[in-house]
Amino acid sequence: TPFRLTLEHFLEPSFHGVDLAHPSDVLVTFLLLAALSVGAGLAGAAVAVLAYNRPAELWEKFEASFGKVWGWWRNGYGVDDAYGALVVAPGKKAAETAAFRFDLGVIDGLVNGVGKAVRLLAARLRPLQNGLVRSYGLLFTAGVVAVVTWILVRGA
Repeated sequence: TPFRLTLEHFLEPSFHGVDLAHPSDVLVTFLLLAALSVGAGLAGAAVAVLAYNRPAELWEKFEASFGKVWGWWRNGYGVDDAYGALVVAPGKKAAETAAFRFDLGVIDGLVNGVGKAVRLLAARLRPLQNGLVRSYGLLFTAGVVAVVTWILVRGA
């Protein structure tokens, strides 16, 4: 840019010692390049206006002058159809297989299996939660005895 903003100089330390070509700082060069780019934009806009602002029969005559080549151009040389058949369709099939077979069968099966295992374990342990403080004290005492016994047998 002609304004020397800091972003354009961000990587300069990386190129220390490398001979770089710098654009001319002459105002005439800047104005010439700016005029060329604005002129190219205006020319593109003018061509677009002429291309889309014309009688329909003139365009049909223009298309007919190319014969079968125009059909190739209109269909993009069949690239979209080939891409759809060779890339999109197999990718879609792979995604459907991953989503509906692997995900539903394997992933969801594992997740649901873990849920069922937790539910089964909770059903087995539910009688321990009976609300009686005496039974909680008994379980606590049994746990303490088990830990002390383990320490005495195995050693500290």
